[in-house]
This record gives sequence, structure tokens and C-alpha cells, in this order.
Amino acid sequence: MPKSYQKALFWSFELLIIASLIWVCTQINFVFTPLLVFVSVVITPLIISLFLYYMLNPLFRLLMKIKIYKWHMKRGIASLVVVIGLVLIVAGGISALIPPVLNELNQVIHWLPQAAKESQKMIQEISEHPWVRKLHLSTVMSV
Repeated sequence: MPKSYQKALFWSFELLIIASLIWVCTQINFVFTPLLVFVSVVITPLIISLFLYYMLNPLFRLLMKIKIYKWHMKRGIASLVVVIGLVLIVAGGISALIPPVLNELNQVIHWLPQAAKESQKMIQEISEHPWVRKLHLSTVMSV
């Protein structure tokens, strides 16, 4: 058998195996659902914690190096200061975002009746257009 046929046969066989694996994986969804739940429950917080560790570690080390009258900050106190600072930053960000979001939501609530009236008016105008009347939609749709 020529070498080109061997390559074509090899890659055809590889593609057949991949297609078969994809088909089998779609048929055994019950196996992958717990795996996805595990990833979303365990791996995601782990990645977030690793990110926070690497981002906050320089600040933690800096706090441990600071001297106040020959007194070094201990690890526990430095950790507490970093965590409290992070919580305060997150709480400040949330408290800064809540009033504008509530204001926008209030504006949307007050705008909805007007938008509904305008939509009804536009639909009425479209339905009375001569081109639309020629379609005889009443025979197709029962209102």
C-alpha cells in the first residue's frame, strides 16, 4: 500500500475515533453533569482564591516589614488587616453601585407604561397600513 494511502487511512481512522468519542460523550451526559458541578463548585473558588493570594501577597509582606517603634506586625494581624481592607473595598464598591442601579431601575419602571402605549400605537399604525391590509392576516391568524 502506498504511503499516501496509509496517511489518508490513518487520519480517516483518527477522525472516526474523534467523532465516535464526541457521540459517546453526548450519549453519556449523566457522567459529565457531576463533573461540571464539581468544577463550578470547587475549582472556581480555588482559582479565585489563588488569584487573590498572588495579588494580595505583596501587600501582606509589606505590612509584615513595617516597623513601629521596634515592633513588627505579626502574620495574623497583617492577614487581618489585608482581609478587612479587601472587605471594605468590596463593600465600598457595592455601596457606590447600588444608588445608580436603583435610580436606573426606577426610571425604567416609570418609562414602561409610556413604552407600552407607544408600542400599541405603532402596532396599530402598522396594522392599518394598506400594504399590511392586503395580506389578509385575519385568514391566517385567529384573534
